[in-house]
Amino acid sequence: MSNLFETGAFVSHSGLDLDWKINCDALSDEDIKCLAAVIAKRIGRFGFVYGIPSGGTRLAIALRAYADNKTMVGVIVDDVLTTGKSMLDAMKTKYRSKAMKVVCFVIFARGELPENVQALFICTNGVPEDMLR
Repeated sequence: MSNLFETGAFVSHSGLDLDWKINCDALSDEDIKCLAAVIAKRIGRFGFVYGIPSGGTRLAIALRAYADNKTMVGVIVDDVLTTGKSMLDAMKTKYRSKAMKVVCFVIFARGELPENVQALFICTNGVPEDMLR
């Protein structure tokens, strides 16, 4: 079993060199289900969920248990946000309907959050400021 937090030399999904990482693969399925329940309460009613591959996939599957297909609110989720590029790209391409509101949520953020993105946990010294936007 791997650790949730690991030190070493890593490269983020966006190509950023990191000296530590958050490895959400270390979270059990029960951990993900619990986090999904907490996130669902924070979001409120939503109808559709998209998980950013591959980190957001398990969270999206767990969140679908709380979806209400009668509402036009879409949710985009990921496990860890580092630069925000994957989330911003997903916001541009998913749920483009003008009738749909989009809510974005991550478990961990390694720095400042882009506008319209919420996080359960924020690590404020994770990424240099100029890499966030």
